[in-house]
Amino acid sequence: MHIWTETPLVEIWQQLRYLEYPANVSRLLSGRLQSGRREAAIRPESSELTERAVSIAACVRQADEYFAASDQVGLATRPLLQFYGAQSLAKALVIANSPSIGLQDLKYHGLSTRSKTLDPAELDRLSAYSRTPTAWAIEHEFGIVNDGVFRELSRVAGDPLNGLAVLRFRDLIRCLPDLSQMYCRHYGEPSHALRLYSQPVVDEQGRFEIYFSGAQPWIDAKSVFPEFDDGYEPVQKHGNPGFRSAIGSAPSPSFGVVEHGTVAGWYYVRPHPCGAHRSLTLAYASLYILGNVVRYKPSFWMSVMEGSQSGSISIVEAFCGYVRRRYPNDILDEIWGERFTFGTPGYIA
Repeated sequence: MHIWTETPLVEIWQQLRYLEYPANVSRLLSGRLQSGRREAAIRPESSELTERAVSIAACVRQADEYFAASDQVGLATRPLLQFYGAQSLAKALVIANSPSIGLQDLKYHGLSTRSKTLDPAELDRLSAYSRTPTAWAIEHEFGIVNDGVFRELSRVAGDPLNGLAVLRFRDLIRCLPDLSQMYCRHYGEPSHALRLYSQPVVDEQGRFEIYFSGAQPWIDAKSVFPEFDDGYEPVQKHGNPGFRSAIGSAPSPSFGVVEHGTVAGWYYVRPHPCGAHRSLTLAYASLYILGNVVRYKPSFWMSVMEGSQSGSISIVEAFCGYVRRRYPNDILDEIWGERFTFGTPGYIA
């Protein structure tokens, strides 16, 4: 659904607020409202459906207030409020799209800074980092995957995880399309989300073809996707660099995934090592990490905000702005089972 508006964020929340009323949620889940939800997701009217609708409405309403509150404060606390809002929306989505899971089953964030099941060597490295404040950097802050909201969110978003994993802030934001240019500029290395000139296709001979935006040289694409060195030839289209697979090769490579930008554009994304590639999943984990720093490392967080050493607060600020616009939009898409886009009408004299 495309909605013409000069205030996309206001319209996104108007659409979400429709789900703050249990009767509306019940109509959506039971198929009485027109939507793009799969037929298999339709549920019959029942007391269980009514309870589920009440839970979803409550989560959306709380998220509304958390995000509204985050707009009234500075960076000293904004990431934490945004995380609470993101978690509430994640719970609403999971309950809406997982028939076997209710609100009472979602007791944990799904991420932690401690784990008894990590590889001992990795656990030692993380413990040493945590005990050494002079080594702290926002890029190295982390979360460890465990059971809870994050794993269930990943599953319903089509981002199944590979197992136990340590997620670091820098590695997560490196995969976000909308932050790709700032990431490249700040860190001096390619993002793992490369803008596409056109969506990948399979030609008449069954060969996979992909073309990146002219701003992305071949060397960047090969550094992010070294797999293109084996079984692919470099090609060009209207000056845009790309690759074509050899005849007989697998038509759809498994090392990259196509994702859309918030406003426009398509990107070829290398999934995070944990298997996640959806902006929704990556943003939740990134917010958890920032929220953890705000809560438990306030002095360190104040030093990050001062920007006297790394200046990475600029990345954090951009990320928080990105979350404010993108995350509620993604939740809206997933609950309704269709993509919501928002745009301002153009004027041609």
